[in-house]
Amino acid sequence: MTPFELIALKQRVGREYADEAELFVLIHFDAAHRKVLGPIGYNFISRHLVIAQYVFAKLRQPALLDLVRVAGIAWQRAGGRPGELASLTTAEYAAMRAGLRVYFRALHKIEVGTYRQGCNVADQVMK
Repeated sequence: MTPFELIALKQRVGREYADEAELFVLIHFDAAHRKVLGPIGYNFISRHLVIAQYVFAKLRQPALLDLVRVAGIAWQRAGGRPGELASLTTAEYAAMRAGLRVYFRALHKIEVGTYRQGCNVADQVMK
């Protein structure tokens, strides 16, 4: 790894990318709330939940990791029910909001290298 690559990995994700990712996740989350979410949107949100779990585990943030894990469990439970894809109960919706909130509040401060590793983990998990 060259010094330039190392410097690039130490850069922060940044507000612009974080805002863009948040917008797309929230659009899909709103579709789930309205019961019109498709499988692509479900997988998109699932991928970000896996990334969030990896990032908070790597950063050793147990309180934030717990919120995201609870959100992930709620998301899996909602996706496993017969009927509409990701039909959220009130408690699951609240858990998802809390998990996504802490993830997007932290995303712009996360190092690109850590985020990239989380993306790689999510790609492996989502296969």
